[in-house]
Amino acid sequence: MAQKKKTSLNNIFANAENCRGHECPVFGEFLDESVDPIIIFNTERKILYMNKAIEELFGVKSSQAGTYDEWIMLCYPDEEQRKSIVESFNRDMDMKDPLPRLRKVEASDGTTRWFSRRIRKLSDGSIMMIGQDVTDFKLAERSLEQANFAIENAADAIMWVNAEGNYTYANRKSCEMLGYNRVDILKLTVRDIDPLMSIKQWEKFWEMVREKKDVHIETINKRKDGSTLPVEVTFSYNVFSGQEFLFTYTRDITERKKSDQALLESERSIRQLADVAFEALVIHDEGKLINANDRWFDMHGYTREELEGKDIVELTVSPKLLKEVRKRIDDGHRGYFESINVRKDGTEFPVEIRIRVMEYEGKSVRVAAIQDITDRKHAEESLKESETKFRHIIESSPIGMFMYRLEPDGRLILTDVNPAANKLTGADNNKHVGSTIEEAFPALAGTEVPDRYREAAAKGTPWYNEVVEYEDDVIKGAFEVYAFQTSPNTMVASFWNITERKEAESELLRLVAAVESAAESIVVTDALGNISYVNPWFEQMTGYHRDEVLKKHIRCLKSGKHDESFYADLWQTLLSGETWHGHFINRKKDGTLFEEDAAISPVKDSSGEIVNFVAVKRDVTQEMLLESQVVQSQKMAAIGQLSHKVAHNFTNILVMILGNAQLAKEMLPPNSEAVQFINEVVNAANRVSTLTAELLAFAHPTELALKTQKLRKALLGV
Repeated sequence: MAQKKKTSLNNIFANAENCRGHECPVFGEFLDESVDPIIIFNTERKILYMNKAIEELFGVKSSQAGTYDEWIMLCYPDEEQRKSIVESFNRDMDMKDPLPRLRKVEASDGTTRWFSRRIRKLSDGSIMMIGQDVTDFKLAERSLEQANFAIENAADAIMWVNAEGNYTYANRKSCEMLGYNRVDILKLTVRDIDPLMSIKQWEKFWEMVREKKDVHIETINKRKDGSTLPVEVTFSYNVFSGQEFLFTYTRDITERKKSDQALLESERSIRQLADVAFEALVIHDEGKLINANDRWFDMHGYTREELEGKDIVELTVSPKLLKEVRKRIDDGHRGYFESINVRKDGTEFPVEIRIRVMEYEGKSVRVAAIQDITDRKHAEESLKESETKFRHIIESSPIGMFMYRLEPDGRLILTDVNPAANKLTGADNNKHVGSTIEEAFPALAGTEVPDRYREAAAKGTPWYNEVVEYEDDVIKGAFEVYAFQTSPNTMVASFWNITERKEAESELLRLVAAVESAAESIVVTDALGNISYVNPWFEQMTGYHRDEVLKKHIRCLKSGKHDESFYADLWQTLLSGETWHGHFINRKKDGTLFEEDAAISPVKDSSGEIVNFVAVKRDVTQEMLLESQVVQSQKMAAIGQLSHKVAHNFTNILVMILGNAQLAKEMLPPNSEAVQFINEVVNAANRVSTLTAELLAFAHPTELALKTQKLRKALLGV
């Protein structure tokens, strides 16, 4: 045994004699620390050793079973399963070098796990059985099977094509889409399926894909029956087993072409999975190697012979952390810590180390379990970088943000506040971090807000709301709030100031109300004169309802009272960008004419182009009628003044005529013939006098008085 102890050991199996009980406490404790389940029994199947891992796996203590058969009974209560395992074990025992076997185990913690069971017959006749947990490998294998199944049954046609343009693989969809069976497709070339691809084009295309790695095109494919279909194809350059291929992902886009709707590109990729690695294990005495597993040598790139008699700590630990690691070893550090190890080629990699101190042949030795955490570190760095970017976005965003976390008891805790939130609210909200939403913002207690936020955090239900504060019917402040989930049970309440927008909307509403209630007709047209808006006063003034004139040309009001030059002047003024002022005679819906004064202005967009015309018009029909009456009255007043002057002059003349006629009549004898003529003169003068009186009455109207008149006398006087 002493000679065997000095032998350089390659692995646990080769050292099994040193691993049982009190004969080698170092390796006994080493095996107890192993994550792999281990059991050792003799040829009579009496159990000699069980480590902690196998006891925890099956929930069976070594004290509960003395033999392998008793242990099997306790570990596998199902008779059929137990029978299969025993038969397999018996077959393996008849073999010189039993092969590993895969076993499905229902662990004592309720989980289902897979182990690679290996049996080794030791030199002393005892048997060691060790299981390696390959659950992750089985899951990976299952994922690979699912990936292969997904590729074969994918909705897209997936094929492999080599540099010569020959197809070497086609999935089921390829056969369905092109109408070939799989054997026939593998006899075809790219040029057989894509009629647009010539030999020279294929050579150039291959080189382009080889350089760019991935190329996406749209082309047509030719079916077996000669028909064609439009497709989109993604070519992906890959090297498999030393040979170059293009993986093609082809999708029939016939329907998309018909509807001219974009379809989302679907990309497929196959993950290559590596075997699940075990921890690297090493035993050393003050840096001198005692033993290590193959994983440790593979991890560091050394052979056992290269490290014989050398300080493995100094060789495999980064110089910048060597002092710290030696101190941990010297201090008897127990548990986990992170460090950086160095490979033989000088490259460094992060590791997680677990150290145990054990007594071996009267002195302390160290057992270390080492795990390469390069991938985990990269993931942590990526996460940290992502968090830094996210933090920068939050910190620099002009949108206020309150971050919350929903606790299992329903409390919603404020976890973070960005600067914009403090600026928008005018308060230091950071002092509330760690408080519940009701504690941080008492005004929200009793409102729907906390419950809405909790629903967003728990269920991912977003919530949008507008909050407007008024003071004396004037907007004091307005915010738009959007609450959304960022991860399970966490959410962000983002908000931004919309006061100016709300004030503008309020101002616009007031303007609309003013236009709608205006006592003047307001009409808006497009640049061609088609009506797009009229206010209620337009309806009252024209008799048209707005629905009757919308989209009609403004000429629907045309009366025909204006000539073409009138309208030409109007359009020339407007198109020059100036406001036109003028007077219209237009026609109502019932055909009656009305007059209106109008001011028409062009409306320009940001580029200076005229996009609308706005007309403000006032009905002046009554005003024009009154003005006509005033003019007529003024005319009649002028005639009256003229009549007064004429009547006055006539009266003076008539007085002289009548006076002289009376004197002449008195001077003549009564029977003189001249008297008759003088009487005619007097009668004519009296009639003129009557007319003069009427002229005076027209010039100065007075209240008329009725009097008795003899008809005969009036008739004889005519």
